[in-house]
Amino acid sequence: MSMELASRHCKMKGVCNSEAQSRQNDLEVVGLFRITRICRGEFYAFAFRGAAGLGRIQERLADFRKPQTSTQAVELLGHLQERRCLDAAALDAAAQAMLLGSPSKLPAVLAEAAAAGSAAIRTLCSGQWHECGSKLTQSSDWRKQEDGPMEMVKAQPMETYSGSGDLPSTEDYALHLDMSNFVRGAVQNQLEAMKVLEVDTAIVRGISVASSLRASGRLWQKSPVDMDERAKSKLWERSEPVDRFDVFFSHTWRTPGRWKVLSLLFQYGWPFTLTCWACVASFVFFLGAFGWLPTPLTFRADVLGFQKICPFAPWVYLSGVFTALLALFLSPYWLFFCHSPKCFLDVVSINQVEPDLMERGIYGLGGFLSISNQLRVLLTLTGSCS
Repeated sequence: MSMELASRHCKMKGVCNSEAQSRQNDLEVVGLFRITRICRGEFYAFAFRGAAGLGRIQERLADFRKPQTSTQAVELLGHLQERRCLDAAALDAAAQAMLLGSPSKLPAVLAEAAAAGSAAIRTLCSGQWHECGSKLTQSSDWRKQEDGPMEMVKAQPMETYSGSGDLPSTEDYALHLDMSNFVRGAVQNQLEAMKVLEVDTAIVRGISVASSLRASGRLWQKSPVDMDERAKSKLWERSEPVDRFDVFFSHTWRTPGRWKVLSLLFQYGWPFTLTCWACVASFVFFLGAFGWLPTPLTFRADVLGFQKICPFAPWVYLSGVFTALLALFLSPYWLFFCHSPKCFLDVVSINQVEPDLMERGIYGLGGFLSISNQLRVLLTLTGSCS
């Protein structure tokens, strides 16, 4: 009889441990889902404001990895997302908090926006969820007791068992199972759909470096956040479908566009600039040497005992400087007649108007980078690349 009771107790204990492990896994899945939704919400926040650069997103996500801000933000956003109560107003408020550089204000902003849109949120942050999560976490202590001495107890039905690590109430446990099933399915679908290096060929669009630098590099001068809808709609038309990118540009809108344009002009326009300078300077030199140009200036030569007043003309210097500057700013038009590299530029390669295309473009950054021959980062000391 004692052996039978011991056997039944072991089986019952094994079932309880199995359930505890399952619930612990569910709790981990819930945590993973919250972090995933935090990241996705961050992507959305920047996407709908046109700031689709990868570096800036990573920079903002780094704020959530700080312990003092991540706990409350993940917890509250998890509540809102799991109950499907995070509406557009709450998401917009979260984006405002992010763009203002105040991630610590995110929980309060989300709570205020959600409470205004749904009274049910006020009951969501009660102690029931924390109590349920605490019980589920404590249930993992059952595993620590497996190696302990066997205890002889009277067998009881499973639904009335109340050993160490009490099971949560039926209502809380049912709520948790319902949410965890929903979360598990959502996470699985999200991870299956998000293949980081998968290329969405339908939206692979690029622009030539020459085209991006024309009109004084207007595309580099102004962030899409500061544009109206009409201007944003024309950006997508500037790009064209491509198979691969010769170069993937990563830059930050914090840096003034003139410095990025100047950097690219030197990188891609120096052959044309140097050629024009050499040709014009040589031509003017020979004109002066044959006396076909006036020499309004003089200078006193004193070399190895030779002293004489010599005529002098500044035409080579002046023409050389003027030609170099003019050729540098005309180089984008010269590149048009050559093989101008195709580049990925976020402002035109990612649709800034259609939310669906914008989301696909942001999640496809890894795929775009995988089909690029090189990555060029336009980084300044005062700003981070994004």
